[in-house]
Amino acid sequence: TLFTVADKLYNNEQCIYCRSNGFAIFDIKPPQLHFENQLSVIFDATADVDGDYARLDSIRFLPRPPAKDMKRVTFHIYTDPIFSVSKKQLALPWKLRAFAHFIQDTLKKNPVPTFLCAYKTSSRPLYELLSSELSEQTLALLALMPNTTEKMFPYLGGTNGSNNFNHCTQMIMLGNPMLNPETYLTHTCAAYGIEPVMNELEDCVKEYGPMEQPWDMLKLPSIADYAVRHTAARLEQEIYRLALRNYNNKREINIHLFYPGKAELDLLMSRFCGATVVQHDYIPDYFSDAKAIARNYKGEQTFYGRLSRYIRSNPTLPAKIVDIKAELEITDSGWRDLMKQNKVKMLMQEHRIRSSGRGPNAVWQRIEG
Repeated sequence: TLFTVADKLYNNEQCIYCRSNGFAIFDIKPPQLHFENQLSVIFDATADVDGDYARLDSIRFLPRPPAKDMKRVTFHIYTDPIFSVSKKQLALPWKLRAFAHFIQDTLKKNPVPTFLCAYKTSSRPLYELLSSELSEQTLALLALMPNTTEKMFPYLGGTNGSNNFNHCTQMIMLGNPMLNPETYLTHTCAAYGIEPVMNELEDCVKEYGPMEQPWDMLKLPSIADYAVRHTAARLEQEIYRLALRNYNNKREINIHLFYPGKAELDLLMSRFCGATVVQHDYIPDYFSDAKAIARNYKGEQTFYGRLSRYIRSNPTLPAKIVDIKAELEITDSGWRDLMKQNKVKMLMQEHRIRSSGRGPNAVWQRIEG
């Protein structure tokens, strides 16, 4: 492989290179699918969607049976960016805690066997979070990764071909099955040909100038198209881990997807014609609250973060407000600003706290009953 690339460079031929995930120079050739006069037969349930087949010549898709009744399937789409489930976002401790709260709420509303799929890096920490919060009966509703030495939830890349989750009627997808830019580049060139990608690169150089700084390869139409198809195909495969794969299933199926891209979602929905789509544009308090608590100002926790943590710690009340401010190191002006915020008022109401008195004698006390 090294000498093949070196020969191309020595002969002044153009090669694509990538600085993502290390530095690499590529000589990419499409896979060989035709062998003289032999016929290749490929079995792939998502071939209609996957970019690996999108631009192949001399290919014919066999007629597929009519889609099963999708009226029992409901997609719950969470549209706000705060629900982003990228690896970078789920590495934030507050985000994982907020989603743990979301899972608790979801199981409370719909206590059915659930396929919770995450990244491998977060599947074990998420299990530890939930095992300390949920009852044994509720925790048992969440399917675990089979054949592992420690308890963890199923993770992307680890469920391929698995039939272990076909009893589940609910899915919570806490991840995005995307590849790294280098892999998208090589796969797109292999599937679509290197020439279209080279032409798109040249067009970008003409429009934007030399690419001296790192930039997003998904700006190239071919790579963007392949990435959309890849994501939609992988999501569809994960969805079919559910009881949906059982042809005679009569139970309701609920699927929760978080901040998906529009193109990926549109393509995915074209595969589930007749399914119900419910868009959730609200943000649960525990998401905005957890984010606010985690936010720092000049290396220190914000006034709201300190006060929220204090309220949630179930403090001994009554207590003088002047003492609370001193303990939390909140200034008088900062306290006045906090008391005007609706989220503080709602937090106090939730924990049955009210203020009484004025000046230095003002106190916080618990509402009885």
